[in-house]
Amino acid sequence: CGSGFQTMILAKICSGKITAIDTSQIFIKQLEKKMKDEHLGDRVQCKVANISAMKLPEEFLDLIWCEGGVYNFGFENCLRDWKDYLKPKGYMAVSYTHLTLPTILLVQISVVAVSLKKK
Repeated sequence: CGSGFQTMILAKICSGKITAIDTSQIFIKQLEKKMKDEHLGDRVQCKVANISAMKLPEEFLDLIWCEGGVYNFGFENCLRDWKDYLKPKGYMAVSYTHLTLPTILLVQISVVAVSLKKK
């Protein structure tokens, strides 16, 4: 989620429900406003949460999109812990960047989870 850039793009190119998750209340509030302004709020649910602490049903998501947050959880941990949330033909798209300590302190954990089930 973060500033919501990737969430906005995903909301515009797919017709499914999107859950944007971030640990920052500030980012979530900003994204909620963007979604409302773009008339996408009915399909995008924004949550202040930590994806690693959430319990989702197995085979629930078509796509997990995570930019930057994987570093905080560990790449192998994310693959192991999140794969069961994906449907059999689901996808996980992550970016993994090695960051220095000062940069890590500025990183917010952000995840976008998408269910492509039509409304």
